[in-house]
Amino acid sequence: MWTHLFTPSLVMLVLLDKATAQIQIPPSNGSYSILYSTAKLTDKTRIDPFDPNHGNRSIMVSLSYPIPKDACTQHCSIPYMPASTASFFDQLFGMPNGTASSFLLETCCETNQDYTPNPQETPFVIFSPGLQSSRLAHNAQIQTLAASGYAVLSIDHPWDAAVLEFPNEPPIVGTLINDIADNSTGTPILNWDVLASGVQIRAADVEFALDEFNKLSTVQLLLPDATSSFNTTRTAIFGHSYGGATSMLSLTQDSRLIGALNMDGALYGMNDSRPTSSPAVFLGTSSHNHTSTDEVTWSDVWSRLNGYKREFSLQKAAHSFYMDFPLLFELAGFVPVPAVAAQFGELGVERGKYGFGVVMELVEAFVDFVFWGKESVLLEDPESVFPEVLKVED
Repeated sequence: MWTHLFTPSLVMLVLLDKATAQIQIPPSNGSYSILYSTAKLTDKTRIDPFDPNHGNRSIMVSLSYPIPKDACTQHCSIPYMPASTASFFDQLFGMPNGTASSFLLETCCETNQDYTPNPQETPFVIFSPGLQSSRLAHNAQIQTLAASGYAVLSIDHPWDAAVLEFPNEPPIVGTLINDIADNSTGTPILNWDVLASGVQIRAADVEFALDEFNKLSTVQLLLPDATSSFNTTRTAIFGHSYGGATSMLSLTQDSRLIGALNMDGALYGMNDSRPTSSPAVFLGTSSHNHTSTDEVTWSDVWSRLNGYKREFSLQKAAHSFYMDFPLLFELAGFVPVPAVAAQFGELGVERGKYGFGVVMELVEAFVDFVFWGKESVLLEDPESVFPEVLKVED
């Protein structure tokens, strides 16, 4: 029987601003309840090149695991993200202090005595977030996908995440961005070599995660009653921004990955990547797609996708639209200032809950196709369902 109110990394970070009302993120209407747990995993075969102390490379992961609703005997609300990470996003998007800390996720915290997780029978999906972002800023997306029957592992990559909070350790503030953007001239100049090497390190993190979750001992760190490891030889991956690049690069390097979805990420580090026949989907915006004159990385990689491939452009959306925050803004009744609103687009600011649903319908349709070969009108004629989603022709 599972009894799990909070994971160690959350226990010390539950303090919410008393002046801010708690806001429950509505649970998905999917068929499953969600077990949620987190862990720090250390790869003892690698030295972290970004760590000033030259320690082994570690990653922080969250696992959202689906269980039948009748197997859950108690649901609990847990913080959407811990304090330091929440404070970063409050400042980034100009929200009142305590706003990001006020959101709560519903999880299953106790199961009946007869229930035992069997990960081997549960399809496994990996998520990678954007540069200077956090896996936690996609918790609502991940729980929505998990509620449809997928085990979703989200990864934070240290030193390029905005803030990373390992259990019982001081927060790690991302420093890679200092090597990527040269602001000395007043106009930021991106260092593509650093961006490319960073994605390679992230792809190695994904490879490590696939190795680890094929081990029962690792799985039991997050699912203590599990009777098996995951079948990582058939894993899907998706990511936002830099995480989208991570997803696509990993797809070309690791045969255990059987499909990848890129949410609006420029594809750094893929100049010498191998062609692939595995399914791939690009989600972009009206100003960012493989036909754009300012997006050479998409057109280059697109030409090396030899299997099932689709590209969709979301109108009236911008880059940060693919995070949870359009939904969270609407739940909090928060209207961002114009400079912040421009990062999300009209759809992300004025119809956040709807836009969140559009993205998740597309993600789920793709994952259903990858694992089960399930065809969907959303992957062929999405505009007939959601007028904002245009299929970009090759």
